[in-house]
Amino acid sequence: MMNNKKIFPMISLILLSAAAIPFAFIVLWQLDVDSKTIAEQLGSTTRLAIPSVITLVVLIWFGAGLDYALSFISKKNLRLLASVLVYLFIPSICCVGMPALIIMAFSGVFQQGWSGDSGFEAALFMSLAFIPAAVGFLFIYLGAGVSFISRWLAGRFWREAETG
Repeated sequence: MMNNKKIFPMISLILLSAAAIPFAFIVLWQLDVDSKTIAEQLGSTTRLAIPSVITLVVLIWFGAGLDYALSFISKKNLRLLASVLVYLFIPSICCVGMPALIIMAFSGVFQQGWSGDSGFEAALFMSLAFIPAAVGFLFIYLGAGVSFISRWLAGRFWREAETG
């Protein structure tokens, strides 16, 4: 019984990781507008999808690892505070705030302001940096959410089976 309780979250994460494969291929296929033939589009999509899938799967398992590590905090208030810091504050600063500051510093926005070429460059680079960050956050949260729900379901299902 105990093995099933521990294997269920792993199976859930493996299925989510497998779902990341067609997700990456479909999104990248739709974004490829430069290829003239289907063979070129397939080659281009495959070259981009392989590292994208690897990154998405790593982010899924990273999110699951965060959820698993946070589950060891026994005090509810401390776990809630740590969860807010881990899932909201730290990723926002590391993945959005710091890159935005670096982009603004190198584009010259701090010296010239948002008007003109420096503002356009900063906005362009920030929008390009925001899209991968948003997708990364999504997959970290998916991994953490699936991990939490599958551990909760496994605990309820196998506890009921043991008592019933």
